[in-house]
Amino acid sequence: MVSNASGRALANVDADALCIPKAKDLAVFLRAGRGEGVRLVNCCQSTDGSVEGLTIEVSVSVPQRPVHDIKPSETIVVGFTSDDRLPAGVFSPRPDFPYAPHTNLQTAGQWRSLCLSDQPWYEVKFDWNPARFLGRIIWWLEETAHGSLHQPDQPLEPLLFDSYSDLIIPSELRTMPRGSHRWARARHINRTAGNCTLELGELTGVPKACAEDQCAVVVMATRPMTHGLIKSTPRTLGALHELLLEGGVNVNRQLKTIFAGWNRRFNADKLKDVLPKRLVIVVRLPKRRRDGSKVETVEFRAFEALDVVGTVGARLGIGWHGSEIDDPISPAARQQSGSETGLALLNVREVFTKELARRSNGLSNTSSDPRVTAIGAGALGSPVLANLTRSGYGRLTIVDGDVLHPHNLARHALGASYVGWYKAEALASDLSKIMAEEPPVRSIVVNVLYPGNKTGALEAAYQDADLILDMAASVPVSRHLVYDVSSGARRASLFLNPSGKALTLLAEDAVREIPLD
Repeated sequence: MVSNASGRALANVDADALCIPKAKDLAVFLRAGRGEGVRLVNCCQSTDGSVEGLTIEVSVSVPQRPVHDIKPSETIVVGFTSDDRLPAGVFSPRPDFPYAPHTNLQTAGQWRSLCLSDQPWYEVKFDWNPARFLGRIIWWLEETAHGSLHQPDQPLEPLLFDSYSDLIIPSELRTMPRGSHRWARARHINRTAGNCTLELGELTGVPKACAEDQCAVVVMATRPMTHGLIKSTPRTLGALHELLLEGGVNVNRQLKTIFAGWNRRFNADKLKDVLPKRLVIVVRLPKRRRDGSKVETVEFRAFEALDVVGTVGARLGIGWHGSEIDDPISPAARQQSGSETGLALLNVREVFTKELARRSNGLSNTSSDPRVTAIGAGALGSPVLANLTRSGYGRLTIVDGDVLHPHNLARHALGASYVGWYKAEALASDLSKIMAEEPPVRSIVVNVLYPGNKTGALEAAYQDADLILDMAASVPVSRHLVYDVSSGARRASLFLNPSGKALTLLAEDAVREIPLD
């Protein structure tokens, strides 16, 4: 036989001729009559023995009106490879086998491929046995027939497979109106095997002259789409156009409208800055569980064009005025509607914001965001403040008069590059880099017991605070904050015992009826 799943020529063989261990185990199991409701039809093998397959007939319990067209008896082909790096392929050769949730992505004309597990193969391969494997196939067919394979509390299936490359976007891009565009600075971080991370920042309304690191970013959004079948990944602009038409988005028309606007608005000199830029398309895909149900989540995907703006526009029929881009594009190429423009798929990652920090730490985004004046940026204060920042908690002002010395690195959150810096300034600088979109962390370099010319700044920080957090590990400082500081802010003191074996937090109640002392 010739496998339509693998494309390899496979010849029918006796079960005793099978060599791949899992294929042989499955054949022996079925020939012994131990597969209830499953019958072995035949076995096959590739010429080099690297691929072996079993055709089986499976009896399926289906309802009178199945949600998906699963038959009471289904023929299934199971394929094994000799290197065992991939799970056994499970295919239906039936031409009209239904498109259903939890089927693997296959190119047009190939057999439907059943996805039996969402766990990586290297985690489940050691528990594999014929009985469990066949039970999983029967379970998949019966649950699919009943429409219950995807559980009500299970996350929605992706509409597109993940890529090995990423795009980090500013938070503004997540809510920009569809059809809108911006210009953004782009930083490429190349990785192995041609994969990369592309980081966008500093969105502007107009392109900057001679900014080679800038790209055009276009936002598109579909109408709600029902999850279920993973779509084929678009590799060209034409394929993306066809895919998004299902969601009510005409990619070619939107791009032509934007490009035509640039062509009218920019003179020839400005177009020289525009046409060599890269093009990134960010797509919002609202997803629902069933047709007509509410949107549960939004899938973000991005596509980077492998041609520059000028070439993409010319292929879409834009005659760029005053530019040599007209010359190399033939009239025939202008009718291709972008089908020849290659695309690279990028996973969209949100830039790290307070909202994302709180969500990642299981905190509510509706909670307050207190102003915290933190006293002490040493071995205890530095990790506490780093964790508060990464949790999206509070607007920090760091107060400390000490310098970071080499021996401090034994327990300090800062690295060796900050040796010689004032701890407060260094920590504020380091924490401010974590969330680029948030206001920077403030610092005051001063000993709170002897503020000198920083008295005004320190008193303003106390008055502005909702919480004064003492991590100075100093009894005089703690007493000073209770008795000498005039502020309505709540006080809390955090310290280690002398042996470092116990951590203590003393905290006033919110209305300060019981003060810190």
